[in-house]
Amino acid sequence: MPSTAKSLLEVQFDAPRRPDLDSGLREKPEGAALRELHALLVRLDPDRRWGAVRRVPTPTGGYLWLCLEHYPLYDPGRPKLD
Repeated sequence: MPSTAKSLLEVQFDAPRRPDLDSGLREKPEGAALRELHALLVRLDPDRRWGAVRRVPTPTGGYLWLCLEHYPLYDPGRPKLD
């Protein structure tokens, strides 16, 4: 998975950026493109471990996929009662 991600980052895209997408994406993934991405991820990770990342909902209704190191920053867990 790391080598695949690295190779994707090395690809040069020449599509113009859309100003309505503030995340740096060139287009909003949806429909067939999103299904194709999901199929690629399942092929690369058939056990569906997703690199041990966890999905965390955001206040705006989206999701963040966080590694185990950064997950506690968004979900500190249950409070400890003494």
